[in-house]
Amino acid sequence: MGLSAARKGNTILVVGVVFRGSLWLDGVISCTLEVNETNQNSALSRAIKQSRQYSQLHAIILKDQLVAGWKVNLSDLARRVKRPIIAPVNRGIPRAPQGRRGAGGIERYDIMINRRHLSVLAAGVSRTGAEQVFSIGCSPNSGIPEAVRVANLLVKQASKRRFLCQRRKIKINEKRTGAQDS
Repeated sequence: MGLSAARKGNTILVVGVVFRGSLWLDGVISCTLEVNETNQNSALSRAIKQSRQYSQLHAIILKDQLVAGWKVNLSDLARRVKRPIIAPVNRGIPRAPQGRRGAGGIERYDIMINRRHLSVLAAGVSRTGAEQVFSIGCSPNSGIPEAVRVANLLVKQASKRRFLCQRRKIKINEKRTGAQDS
């Protein structure tokens, strides 16, 4: 599952997309979180576990690990959903703190996907496991899994309010052609 988030006012919209490999879209989930909510991981994990695709999930990949106001704790989220969590990061971000590394903690790995170097923070998965998840989920020309890319596109559209729920008034003028019924 790829997760992406966008902030709109005092809420954070989170969109998750489930792909089978990098080719088939299996499902979409979404939830909103309050910015001031103390336990955002609880609401997010509840939405993930209640989705129809939960039993099919092998890992959860975050697009934007830090959205302003979104306090996500990778190791806590991995523990709650009982699935590995992987978040790509910039190379300039320092390594995970020593106190949080190891069993159940956060690890930072530099992996190679489609001849590209990528740094990830991971909870509940080894370096080899993170590379396998990315190699299965990425198209041959990309370093980002398709589920994450699609989730990011959806959350951008939904946060702009140009989504399927928008209603527009359409005025229909009835014009008659030359062939009229009598």
